[in-house]
Amino acid sequence: MASTTPSGVPSSREKKYDRQLRLWGADGQNKLEAAHIALFGASATGCETLKNLILPSVGKFTIIDDKKVVDADLGVNFFLDEDSIGKSRAERTAALLGELNPDVRGDYIEDVCDHAGNLFALPGRVRVTYWRCIEPFEPPGYET
Repeated sequence: MASTTPSGVPSSREKKYDRQLRLWGADGQNKLEAAHIALFGASATGCETLKNLILPSVGKFTIIDDKKVVDADLGVNFFLDEDSIGKSRAERTAALLGELNPDVRGDYIEDVCDHAGNLFALPGRVRVTYWRCIEPFEPPGYET
């Protein structure tokens, strides 16, 4: 987090994130900006939670979901629109959530299993700070 300019005027970044800086200080903001959040299942609750991390500038997020958008999703998920029907839920929610804050990098993964059947195969051994599965999540081939 940049400090005030030599003239004593707050930087544009400090102005943008003033509320967060007052709440948890520069160290807390730096930790938030360094975080990488993984969301398994692009549910309405998960997307709303992620929105609340994107607005104050979480560093990066990855949405992992293998489902396609259906009509029922439009009635409950604010981050999907009619143009999303039939498309990847992970891709569409990542794109629309990404519009909220240009300082945040968003990504998505549609395939939750690799070819060997390993669950949650994150490409390039993606390291995440925190992950959250908001809704019941049953990977393909999972049997109870």
